Amino acid sequence: MDRAKAILKVAERLYAAALTADGWPEALSEVVELLGANHAVMIANGSENPGALLVAGARVDEPDLVRSISAHQLYDAGPVAWHALPVATAVTHSALVSDRDLERSAYYNEVVRPLNGFRSAVLRQEQATASFMLAICRPRHARDFEAPQIGTLQALTPHLTNALAFHARLRHDEARLAGFTSLLDQLSAGVVLTDALAQPVFFNRRAAEIVTEADGLRLEGDGVSAASPPATERLRDAIVDTAAAQDRSNGNGYSGNLRCGRHMHLPRPSGRLPLLLTLLPMSRLGIAIPGIRAPEVAIFIAEPDDTSGIAREALADTFRLTPRECDIAVLLAGGADPASIAMTLGLGVGTVRFHLKHVFDKTGVHSQAALVAVLRSFAGQ
Repeated sequence: MDRAKAILKVAERLYAAALTADGWPEALSEVVELLGANHAVMIANGSENPGALLVAGARVDEPDLVRSISAHQLYDAGPVAWHALPVATAVTHSALVSDRDLERSAYYNEVVRPLNGFRSAVLRQEQATASFMLAICRPRHARDFEAPQIGTLQALTPHLTNALAFHARLRHDEARLAGFTSLLDQLSAGVVLTDALAQPVFFNRRAAEIVTEADGLRLEGDGVSAASPPATERLRDAIVDTAAAQDRSNGNGYSGNLRCGRHMHLPRPSGRLPLLLTLLPMSRLGIAIPGIRAPEVAIFIAEPDDTSGIAREALADTFRLTPRECDIAVLLAGGADPASIAMTLGLGVGTVRFHLKHVFDKTGVHSQAALVAVLRSFAGQ
């Protein structure tokens, strides 16, 4: 295999390593093999988080690799400081410091010597997207690296730089994705992220439960669906319309009916109150979610009759509400209006309004918004 093909093969392994968390030892082993070396150690700083380290080695025992983490600290106290190394230029250690001075340094005795290294080809890179130091090493009795090997390492420099920048970007995006999805899972409301064709990209925990119940919202082969074909058609149309909102406004904000989201309800076969959906374009939220197929629409699902979050007993004791008053108050807090409450409880609307008057009197508030705020303060108690 000629030199150019060999370099290309190793470059491919470096890019493959960027896609995984543990692929660097094998990729660096290919570099070691290509240069006829004994082992390699690489220390890279994360581009998004300068304090984050990637320490990888090839043909190095784990305890010795752990010891190498301190190499960058000892290097600055050694015969050649880290920051004095040329940037993006492969060099031999012997071109920078004499063997005698190297052997007297703490860096050699505490890091290099335990690794059975002495002869080394060193590469330092300092870029906003990738900052690293790579040492390719041979033992004391071996020949020093010569011009062809240094040239080969130099040819790999842009590939290693790009691979490490890509690796750092992926790890950063994965962390952001994990944090975002964890946040969505903590919401009591269901959240579904879909593409423009109603294919789901993500369900939070509550949305997954709602879909599993298949009571008003479910998942079919062609995307999220409602309980009936007409309701499914309305839902799909709403998703398409929401995804296209940015285009309709010519890229300058959103059309008026989508500034606060598109609202719709989905009937539930069980007879429970309909699911209340709010659809927003993902770009309207100002959130980019890396690491997963690009979602275009966020669907927030409210369940008006879900009263599990309200501490009913504490609410009743605090305001001396009767069981019926408590039932009505909790449904109101969940977003139901008097007509929906009446249908849910099998009462007349007038009866509901009569009980609501007593709830207002006992809580001491005079507006529905204030009452709902008081009732919701009992959530999670």
